[in-house]
Amino acid sequence: MKKLALIIAISFALTACGGGSSNSKESIDNSGNTSGGAVEQLKTKEQAMKAVLTSLADDVIIPGYQEFNLQAEQFGIDSIEFCSNTNAKLNELNLLRSSWLKMNQSWQLAKGIQLILDSSTVNRLQHWPDRDNNIQRGVENILLASVIDLDSVQNIRQGLLGIPALEYLIYEKSNATLNHDTKNKHCQVLMIIAEDIKLNSELFLSQWQDFRTEFISGPDTNNPIETSIERLLTEWFVLLEKIVDDKIGKPMAIKSPGLISAAEQWRSRSSLENIKANFQLIESIYFSNSGYGFDDYLVEIHQGDDLNNQLTESFENARKAMNIINISLESAIETEENRALIINFKNKLKDLRTIFSSDFVQITDFSPAFNTNDGD
Repeated sequence: MKKLALIIAISFALTACGGGSSNSKESIDNSGNTSGGAVEQLKTKEQAMKAVLTSLADDVIIPGYQEFNLQAEQFGIDSIEFCSNTNAKLNELNLLRSSWLKMNQSWQLAKGIQLILDSSTVNRLQHWPDRDNNIQRGVENILLASVIDLDSVQNIRQGLLGIPALEYLIYEKSNATLNHDTKNKHCQVLMIIAEDIKLNSELFLSQWQDFRTEFISGPDTNNPIETSIERLLTEWFVLLEKIVDDKIGKPMAIKSPGLISAAEQWRSRSSLENIKANFQLIESIYFSNSGYGFDDYLVEIHQGDDLNNQLTESFENARKAMNIINISLESAIETEENRALIINFKNKLKDLRTIFSSDFVQITDFSPAFNTNDGD
């Protein structure tokens, strides 16, 4: 059921055996495997919802924050190594950039599902869009400070530092970060911001580990498990909307060459990689990687085989459209030919959004809080 090919193969097998009529169904066991015969619902609706939430917590969300924590720790180590190297040149800086990219991608894979995380703390790591050059002003202000320590960084207003501030230091301000006369000050800021990010990554992981039981059982309401599902789906829709309208729509602008500075990570030209990571998270939430996902729930509880096939195909179409784009978003928006590829990908995401906001919500009777307007 995880793969459309499996469904097709079963269909061929039934046809070969003289079965496969429109009234024939398949029995689905707890592992998601299928066998011939009438549909047998092995879980109640509540059990199935708990299975979805358990799988998402253990296979997607918590591992995502674990990976972010590991990458944040590694970047902290790499920043110390870079700053301790008095002969560091561009090669060493590129190694640090590579470490930053890995940390940023792990953040993009995790941050789409926040739920219990404090929004002000999340904004300390990344506040976007960055209006009025807030990142630049935040870094430059702390560079002018007489004392640069963890307290001074944590007292900077949220949204002015975090992961984008590191990007500013190692990309836009790379010459000053390498220059012998200015490297020491820049490295102080670099290492302190890295430490702040690492501490917050530990906090996020700990909070999600502590929240796991409540997430699966649901908060204390009349419909606790459905509430957890609907809160999760709300964040799923918010992330999809943000990709379509903000991460793609704003830098695309009305016409070429677009607005590069509106791209999420324009300094490192890695905005498309962010979108790819976000899309991977969106897929993982529906399919729950190899666990019991919404696809399994849809088929077992609502006999929604056709809708699941439609969603699986829509995910695949979006992924194919995304993978065709083989240059950075910042470069792609500059020419009409490549803008057409971006628009095609955007439209595939909108198709996916339409199916979820209509058919999926209708058949499951979930009520996530999202904007049902499919326009730009």
